[in-house]
Amino acid sequence: MKDFIGLARLRFAESEAVVNLSVSGSTGKKQISPMILLPFIENAFKHGLSLNGKSVINIPSRRTPIPILFSCANPGKDELHHMASGGIGLENVKRRLMLFIGKTHLAHRGWP
Repeated sequence: MKDFIGLARLRFAESEAVVNLSVSGSTGKKQISPMILLPFIENAFKHGLSLNGKSVINIPSRRTPIPILFSCANPGKDELHHMASGGIGLENVKRRLMLFIGKTHLAHRGWP
């Protein structure tokens, strides 16, 4: 995540894009499926930053008794507009999760 954020920030001046990344809790040797979180961060840069002024991306993550709590948000942006854009990032995340943990487990979590 840090490497991608560093690359993506090269397109913006320091004052144009503020990225608040925080990771708390002990991660130890815990692992998550590859490429699960990156599409959310990509979308925040692609759809959430303004070329006309200062923009903010908040990415708080925390290791908890359950595997991980992750959030990626652009405060003040209209979420429904971006969900209707027809991208494939979230669909790819769903497919990857189905491969790694199975469709039945996802259905219990409220995913179609």
